[in-house]
Amino acid sequence: MSFIRKILSDIPFLRHCTDTEISHLHKIGRISRIKRDQIFDLKKTRSLNVVINGIFEIEVFGKKEIVYLPPGSYFGSIPFTDNRQSGSIKAVKDSTLLIFNEEDIYKFFIGTWKGARGYIKAIDKMGFRISTSAGRFFNEMSRVISIYSIYNKCGKTLLSALMGLSLSDHGKSIILDLSYTGESVFDFFDKKITSPLSQKQVDNPSAKIIDEKIERVNDNLDLINISFGSKVKVNPEIISPVLFALSGRYRYILVDLSDYDHALRDEMLKLSDKIFCIVDRPKDYNSIYNLFDSNCSAGQRVYYVKNEFFSGKQHKVEGGLIFEKFNIDRDRGVSEIIKFLNDSGGMSEYISLITEKKRAIVCETNLIESVVFAGFFKALDKRDINIDFLYSSSFSYILITLYLLSRDDAGFVKKVKDLYSEERINTLLNIVFPENYVFKKNNIAKYFSEICSNTRIEKFKSLPVVLLSRSEQGGRKIFSTGYMKQLAGASFLMHPVFESEKINNIEFNSGYPSKRVKVEDLFRADIDEIFYVSINNREKLKFREKRLLNFFRSYIELFDNDQILEKGTELADKNLSIEVSEKDMKIDRIIENSEKNSIKLLNDNDIK
Repeated sequence: MSFIRKILSDIPFLRHCTDTEISHLHKIGRISRIKRDQIFDLKKTRSLNVVINGIFEIEVFGKKEIVYLPPGSYFGSIPFTDNRQSGSIKAVKDSTLLIFNEEDIYKFFIGTWKGARGYIKAIDKMGFRISTSAGRFFNEMSRVISIYSIYNKCGKTLLSALMGLSLSDHGKSIILDLSYTGESVFDFFDKKITSPLSQKQVDNPSAKIIDEKIERVNDNLDLINISFGSKVKVNPEIISPVLFALSGRYRYILVDLSDYDHALRDEMLKLSDKIFCIVDRPKDYNSIYNLFDSNCSAGQRVYYVKNEFFSGKQHKVEGGLIFEKFNIDRDRGVSEIIKFLNDSGGMSEYISLITEKKRAIVCETNLIESVVFAGFFKALDKRDINIDFLYSSSFSYILITLYLLSRDDAGFVKKVKDLYSEERINTLLNIVFPENYVFKKNNIAKYFSEICSNTRIEKFKSLPVVLLSRSEQGGRKIFSTGYMKQLAGASFLMHPVFESEKINNIEFNSGYPSKRVKVEDLFRADIDEIFYVSINNREKLKFREKRLLNFFRSYIELFDNDQILEKGTELADKNLSIEVSEKDMKIDRIIENSEKNSIKLLNDNDIK
């Protein structure tokens, strides 16, 4: 990453952006060389200006004090806000700006629905007032739910219709038909299907064009045809602008998604918040898993559904949902059947997964000090606090997996004491001749395979989300689906000292110490409240038994001594810092003290 892209990715309202989005922003910005003493009138500035090098000074409005803006600072127009600065700003010395025209920024965010949501959440947390026009056309609280299957005639469209009708009782809803053939969702509501939006062949469909395509079912439910009956494949780039335009009016945006058009399917999966996937034959699971692992990198929640009418009662799906078979009279008419099914309450489990408030905990990225989080998770259990997302990286993520795999406190503590012992870590360090790496991954892969088996992370009620780093490109990727054994194993592997873990033919590692989790990473997901939890140890925690391989001990202590860790962020809903004073790896004592302090922390912050 160039130093300019590094500067952009560190700006608070852009930290949630992906590497691809940051690269695109870099391209649309214009470099401008500014001479010393050049002055800008902020009232007339209609661009967002990022300081690349040099320094500027600005007089704070109404005060006789000067604020200096070093590289990484910004001034000017903040898109989607009513923020308008006054006064003047002057270059203290020859400097360089990266200048973004307002219109270019608007176009950029219209073309990236997840990026726009993260941006709006960030500037709101930072105290900027969202403009009236932005609030009218865009709402980051909208939820995008895709109902998908690789099979035809599996009940996908019926499930879409039922969920849309049920969700309309909780907020204004719309169903998008992204299939091409078969039975349309319009048929289930006895509505004449409109021509597909794809026939307009526009990259950025206007609100007027979209309005022309909307078909009303009732006061709170609408339909729109995106691709059904289309003679050409849809340009997947129109999906984000469509979601952007609909989000201002609809709380719930449902998508009836087929497997016919893979480019359209993949783009829709990337932009979804929740995905309900109808599954059937176990032999098809691997391809379905690979599909989600490749496309879900923004905190998507995947639920697997068995349709009893399609699959029969003998088939179940671990950690999934059942679409029950109902005894109905087909002669009653399609709309009456849907009303009957909806009134039966058969959708209540699905709807609660979508409408209930979602909370996340972001655990500070740590190595061996992550053991302190064990006491925190015990405190969560003792207080019976439910958390929907648990997000971290490196050893902190491994601790999360041990917590979720344990059936009780005793089993949890036993797993923690085993993994964090010098003996266990030594057995995982399989040394080879240092050519591409020093440690092979085979012992690590075997260990996590034994404790995790073939468990998929998306099948846990509390979703364990992980940040990993691509070994070749060095980019970040957030996994909310995948095999726990691979994700936990990769979280142990520090590049380039360890051999990397291959996931879908791409090599990944923990990213430690350069890649650390941030609260902003989850701004792209449909999460209502985010807690950031850090560890404030007044000592330096070290192994004392002298059994650990000296090279590895020196390696991790080097990072621990050199890193300045973020103990809180203004963008979190709450910052929780676990106070301990531990220098020896005495796990029972560490967990006991951490649990006691964590209970007090949860009580003081009124977290229930």
